[in-house]
This record gives sequence, C-alpha cells and structure tokens, in this order.
Amino acid sequence: MAMLCRDLFKTALPEGLRIRENLRVWGTYDKPEKDGTIYDFIDGPGQIYMEHGFKKGCQQNLRTASLQIISTEIYEMAARDSALSLFADSRLRTDGEKPVVLGEKGVTYQPRPNYIIEFCRDRYYVRISAENDSLAGQADELANMLDGKIKELREGNR
Repeated sequence: MAMLCRDLFKTALPEGLRIRENLRVWGTYDKPEKDGTIYDFIDGPGQIYMEHGFKKGCQQNLRTASLQIISTEIYEMAARDSALSLFADSRLRTDGEKPVVLGEKGVTYQPRPNYIIEFCRDRYYVRISAENDSLAGQADELANMLDGKIKELREGNR
C-alpha cells in the first residue's frame, strides 16, 4: 500500500500543490502498518471500513501556494465489490451529494467551508477533502489524476 501511495504521488501533482508532510500508512489490528491501525486514524467509522473488507490505507496531505490543505486518503479494500459496498454504505453518505463521472462511482459534497470528493476505482476507495471550497478545482484535478494513475497501475498489475 505504501508503495502504491508513493507511486501515486511521485507523478507530477496538479499545479500549485506540494506534499506537506510524510505519507501516513495504517492497517488492521491483525496487520498494523507503520502508523498503526485504521482505528488510530478514524476511530468510530473505522469499524464500518472493516465491515467492508478494509486491508490498508494511506493519507497524504498536500498544501496549496496559499498554504491551505487538501488531504487525500486511499483505502485498499479486499476486492472491487468491497470498495463499492463501502461507497454505498448509508452510514457514510450525506445529504447534498452530487454524482460525478470519476472512477467507477463518485460524488462530491460541500459541508461548508470544505469540499469533498470521493470515488472508487477497482478495489480502492479514495476520499479527497479540501479545507476550503475555493479549492474545488484543484481537488477535482487531483482526483482525476489519482483515478487515472490507479487505473494505470492496476492495469499494469493484471
């Protein structure tokens, strides 16, 4: 997982985005990663991810030229169906979501002042959160880049 995440962020990032801090990687109780388990990252909802076959996850924070943060989380699930069932879980869905053409399923929503985009590609569930909705364009560009890169890496491993 760490290798996948590092590979994803090795590519050129959208203009104006820079890596802010070290990549964080977490696993399950049975197989913790360098930063612990999913419960160390997201406590309560971690159980929902586990119910849908969570294996590993990573988070990379990026900063804009104006020092605002866009956080990227990538969750590796047991299988494609696991990622899709996590995406569809009503406990993670919110009012005001708008479908987007991204991955196999995608949505955006804006819990003010944030902007969030989520999508599934293969067995990966991706969540990008911008701390300000004025960053929506950069978050969308990042999401499209990650979607394409995941697709490319997965097709290369088949």
